Amino acid sequence: MRPLIAPAALVLMACGGGTPPPSPAPAPSAASESVRSLTQAQLSVAHYRTADGIYGLVLDRTGGKPKYRLDGQPDIIEMTMSEDRFAGELRGYFLTAPDGKRPFYITTGGHILFNHGDDRLDLNSDKPADPLPEATVTGTYAAPPPAYKATVDRLSAITVRAKLSQYKPEDAADLGKVGDAIGQATADMFVHYVSQGAKDWRPHMALVPDTFRGVEFGGVVRESDDKWDPAAKGLAKYGGRNEGFSHYDTPKGNHMQVVELAGYPPPLADGTPGVVWDVDGTRAIFVALDGGRYVVDLSSSEKGATLEAGAGPQSAWPTAVQQPLLDVSAVSSLAKAGVLPQTRADDLLALDTEWTTCAARTWAGAQRAIDTGKFSEADRKDMEKKVRATCAAIVQKQEKMLVAIVEGRLKERQGLFDKAKARVKAAGADK
Repeated sequence: MRPLIAPAALVLMACGGGTPPPSPAPAPSAASESVRSLTQAQLSVAHYRTADGIYGLVLDRTGGKPKYRLDGQPDIIEMTMSEDRFAGELRGYFLTAPDGKRPFYITTGGHILFNHGDDRLDLNSDKPADPLPEATVTGTYAAPPPAYKATVDRLSAITVRAKLSQYKPEDAADLGKVGDAIGQATADMFVHYVSQGAKDWRPHMALVPDTFRGVEFGGVVRESDDKWDPAAKGLAKYGGRNEGFSHYDTPKGNHMQVVELAGYPPPLADGTPGVVWDVDGTRAIFVALDGGRYVVDLSSSEKGATLEAGAGPQSAWPTAVQQPLLDVSAVSSLAKAGVLPQTRADDLLALDTEWTTCAARTWAGAQRAIDTGKFSEADRKDMEKKVRATCAAIVQKQEKMLVAIVEGRLKERQGLFDKAKARVKAAGADK
């Protein structure tokens, strides 16, 4: 007689084991579904408190514009949200009040920061809050125009390019066309330079617009510690000296270049009269009555350099033509702008090539010592002296050529100044 087997036991045997299967997990409750991880910024409206518990507020971002109310304060202030980007990458958002202050900053990570004075404090929601009523302080902040805008607008209206539209930007480098423009200038077009003690950004001479800049040599000294002597001869009389530079590692990079002597007056003396040729953004292209073309920064006009109305009294004008010094780069720029014959630049550059050849040939005598590593710093200095001595005639020839160009243009500039002075007086602008 066989024993009876219960139905449950039959099921276990059929499944191949003696342990019952696990019970299925219970269905999630509504309460467990509502538990989520939220950032502070993902709450559209809530009451927030700083981590130290000192400040509390309601921030409401349910409407078209965010608004907030500090605990204990009656005003509800609306704000404008704007992106904060650095190098094109989004970092967060500014919330700006109508008065221009930024009480809140929201990071891309979801943090909300409260700006109180100079402090930036973390905010955390501590309880729910209802949306705020209508804001009592409304409006979108509009930044006031920069202080220099009035200067830019004033000068833009009286430029040569605005009033005498036949002239092009590059014409400011052409002394003949500058003279014609000054001859047609009305009294309101004359201005004079005032430095106002500017030190950080002084005007600089720019003979031509950037698009007409000629050949430039880099990697060499541009200034000398030697003092300028007004009684000197050659380029030294005009604040410069032509020098040849060379190095054994750069046989094709050896050039002659004009260095500026210490103590030569900086560009644009106070009281210099002239006209504004053009205004490019915050840069005024100022052309002095002697034909010097300068770039004057107007963005710091409230505390730095500026151009005031009128040419000013002649007793306050500089007595001499300013900054007559020219180098190969300047001559090639003037040639590119069509002001000087191209042959002037070509002749100077041909001499520069001659210098490079002479310098490389002289350095070749030291090549064996250089290759074997038996070439000291003292040897290098001796070789540079030898190169200068061997190739000195080329430097002198180029300097003589530069002096001729400088003095020719200087004579033209002096003539322009004399005619311009008469025009200023006739126009009644010498006040």
